[in-house]
Amino acid sequence: MVLDIPGEVDEWIVLTAHYDSTSLSQGAYDNMSGSVGLLGIAEKFAKEPHRYGLRFVWCGSEERGLLGSKAYVAAHEEELKDVVLGEKITEIGEYTFASCFALENINLTNVETIGDYAMLETNLKAVDMPAVKTVGKYVFANCKTLDDVTLSANGTVIGEGAFAECAKLTEVKNLQYATDIGAYAFANTAITNVDLSGAVSIGDFAFMKQELTPFTVK
Repeated sequence: MVLDIPGEVDEWIVLTAHYDSTSLSQGAYDNMSGSVGLLGIAEKFAKEPHRYGLRFVWCGSEERGLLGSKAYVAAHEEELKDVVLGEKITEIGEYTFASCFALENINLTNVETIGDYAMLETNLKAVDMPAVKTVGKYVFANCKTLDDVTLSANGTVIGEGAFAECAKLTEVKNLQYATDIGAYAFANTAITNVDLSGAVSIGDFAFMKQELTPFTVK
């Protein structure tokens, strides 16, 4: 079920809860409390002016593998062009935006951990990750438009295939501070010059090319 309460501008904050439960839990707690909480928030803001539009999404089949929320994202993919994460979000889970082809912009300012495949095959053009500590496996793999990446200056662990097949990627800022670079991490990118002075480990085929290419390592 989806409820929209428009705001003054055409930008939206999404609030969600699941309404199913499991025999291993108390349904009133998990998760009727969350569902009722959304109703209370909706009731309050329906009577008061607010700047941003509010979308309330109640999802079913969460306990069976997030089926309701996955179905919602699949049906509303075109709305995911620009995503603004909450300031307190420090972790993005596995497959969160995977194959969301409409996704072009996302703020990762406070994100420290990005799970495997989280933004696989999206249409991102630039990612700035000043706080990131861990980039999981194949997070940005096959992002064909990605050409601007900035990592943390405090050290980053880059997982297997994290940026593989990002054909337009020519440079990764702060790569010299990365401590661990997984196998195939930058395979078949356009990178030809790297500073790996901070690396402790570099996996197999990390910077593999499909054809002979001049390559400089500092």
